Amino acid sequence: SRLSETPQVVTSAGCSAPGCIQMWGNQVVGESVFQQLPGFGIRAGRTYEVSLCYRWINNNPIQPPYVRFRLSAATASPAVYPPPSTYTPIGSTPNTSLTSWQSHSFQWTAPVDAQWIVINPENDSSINHGDYVSWGQIDDICIRELPRCSNGLVANSGFTNGLVPGSLPTASVDDWSRLSETPQVVTPDGCIGPGCIQMWGNQAVGESVVQQLPGSGILAGRTYRVRVCYRWHNSSTNQPTYVRFRLSASASAPSVYPPLGSYDLIGVTPNTSSTAWLSHSFQWTAPNDASYLMLNPENDSSVNNGNSVSWGQIDDICIQDISVQAESASYGVGCFGLALSANGPPTLGSTIQLVTTNVPIGTPLGFTILSFTRFDPGIDLSGIGMPGCRQFVGVDVAVTFLPSGSVGTVPFALPINIVFAGALVRSQSATMSPATTPLGLITSNGLELELGTY
Repeated sequence: SRLSETPQVVTSAGCSAPGCIQMWGNQVVGESVFQQLPGFGIRAGRTYEVSLCYRWINNNPIQPPYVRFRLSAATASPAVYPPPSTYTPIGSTPNTSLTSWQSHSFQWTAPVDAQWIVINPENDSSINHGDYVSWGQIDDICIRELPRCSNGLVANSGFTNGLVPGSLPTASVDDWSRLSETPQVVTPDGCIGPGCIQMWGNQAVGESVVQQLPGSGILAGRTYRVRVCYRWHNSSTNQPTYVRFRLSASASAPSVYPPLGSYDLIGVTPNTSSTAWLSHSFQWTAPNDASYLMLNPENDSSVNNGNSVSWGQIDDICIQDISVQAESASYGVGCFGLALSANGPPTLGSTIQLVTTNVPIGTPLGFTILSFTRFDPGIDLSGIGMPGCRQFVGVDVAVTFLPSGSVGTVPFALPINIVFAGALVRSQSATMSPATTPLGLITSNGLELELGTY
């Protein structure tokens, strides 16, 4: 919507497609637009990547020959031309005197919640006069929340705290130490916020850093989501023109440059020749407990020579435990003593047995029912000739079994895909037992299975 004066909608021009907004302005007067953001809008403490396309419009040779654009956020509906102090600055583009489209991006951490965004052109003038304003066009505004690492295992995962730039060990960054050679603490470069680690290395030699993980560290059998931000650093034309990063874990304090067989491999990023920050994520199930995390750059070379190493920067190491404990729990009570249980935890990728016990003598056939639906306290079945019995699950899938004595068993093969972690499957047994109810059927308790990774 229009906030001030008369911004122009232009359909004949655009950065990546037809359509843009054209405006004029300076520090005190001008045209501006605003939008009430959908959803929750901007959230305090969240970090956003902001990008836009803009260019200068040469409308009058008397006016300043450049323009920049300002983006602001507002907690209440804006009413006047920015930038008054009541608006929160998001950022301003660099000045441009080019009439071709320019792209600009930056990162911003919101200090407050905000529901509105305000956009205006400006220059350095504070004179309310048409000869002191600048004209420009703006297009393709993108505000994207950057990933957060909630409940991550790694301390100071973004290398933002305790930054003393330079080479380790003279330099420093909280919670991280030099493992080999002299890794560099770099500011203000960073993927999401200021601060990153710069290193060189290959298969045989290089710089590396280590952290003793807080708390219990990495636990064997748990599944983790791992995310890392990294980029190639072009240090020399004689060196390989790509880099990748290796993440390793160790139960005891490491003493030599990875990768070694004594360290557990967490993962290796893809090769990159890009000097722009890239994000890579994957899932990993830990084979052993580990208290130490190591990071190092590498390439395909095993030659111990300065011209055979690759340089790179790494930032925002996020390791989150996404595993779910596999467990089962009984609810309700079966009739005539019929009972259902599992012989082990419902761990993804395994096969467990659903065991029905106390099957009455003379029962020729039984059923084990699987469902995603739970009825608790259950549906009374007295009305259909099953007094004292209740239905605790929906009837989605029924698997028959032939009792052996007083026991009936049904195998349940669990999927291996981690997307099923945390899924709840309910089960109940029923048997054809003529000497029990008028209908000749009885039911067991309900059993709830939470599928897990360990």
